[in-house]
Amino acid sequence: MKKIFVCFAVIAAMLLMISCGGGSTTGDNTDTAKICTGQTLCYNDSSSITCPTSSNADFFGQDTQYTSKCTAQSFTAGTGAQSGTVIDNNTGLVWEQSPSEDTYTWDDASNHCADLNSSKYGGIKTWRVPSPLEFMTIVDNSMYNPATNSNFTGMPTSSSSYFWTSKEYKGDASYAYVFVPYYGNYHGYDGSAYSKTETYKVLCVSGDEIQPAISSDFTTSSDGKFVTDNRTGLMWQKEYVTDKTWQQALKYCEDSTYAGYSDWRLPNKNELFSLMNYEKSDSPYSYFPDTPIGWFWSSSTNVCYTNGAWIMDVTDGIMHDSVKDGYNSVRCVR
Repeated sequence: MKKIFVCFAVIAAMLLMISCGGGSTTGDNTDTAKICTGQTLCYNDSSSITCPTSSNADFFGQDTQYTSKCTAQSFTAGTGAQSGTVIDNNTGLVWEQSPSEDTYTWDDASNHCADLNSSKYGGIKTWRVPSPLEFMTIVDNSMYNPATNSNFTGMPTSSSSYFWTSKEYKGDASYAYVFVPYYGNYHGYDGSAYSKTETYKVLCVSGDEIQPAISSDFTTSSDGKFVTDNRTGLMWQKEYVTDKTWQQALKYCEDSTYAGYSDWRLPNKNELFSLMNYEKSDSPYSYFPDTPIGWFWSSSTNVCYTNGAWIMDVTDGIMHDSVKDGYNSVRCVR
């Protein structure tokens, strides 16, 4: 696993900025795809297993077997004047440690953050409602109920408890995206639970907003074989295949020799999610070149229901799971 080098001078400067109410931090908030999901075990179609050691073995190539490709999650609970906050040392974002006690409609969700600003909560006066992309950075995919980093407190333990995000669903403005802390995913359409008139808790964040990937972030190779994400340096296969089970998807990428490379793998949840754009005005909700409407497999298991793995649903711009013996599309990464 890659070592994480933390500059104490940067942390000191960050905390000083927080205490002065600036709220803007020094962390790199563009490489969220490079942050590990937190998953620690291997799984077959139904339960945890000993991680296979051979690339020819069944179920080789899943999330936890490629932690050398990502940076470990790193959070610090605020102390002193910063009590009640959680600092993400990778993104530089500062979070409210516990969600609001009250619930709000989507239109009123920002009122909670405004109240924090008025009281200069945690020494900060730039609190705001997080985006879906930002919420996914606090998810620890090794657990559920809740599936958020252990530095956060007071998280709901009900799968029907939601937090508002700052983004409305562009396909129908009467809906907005909600974060589900129980599982660590988000939704935003096709159900009354996501209507803006519902009332849910709010967890505020401070710092420069993490932006979703747009068209100019992607460069297609001259031969049209692969696409490079200029923000993260990840290289993606331009082509994709359909109708693969999760086990078949893992094997397809592990066996793939494509565009002169043989180290392709199935992307983890964070890598796959980084291609999503919830601000796009229509489906598919990704600016990745020639992305079809549909679902794509990740290499990350849903540890609450281990017969399911996380998928990117570009049809509605959401992240949820699918049973592993179902059939979805595959695009490999390296």
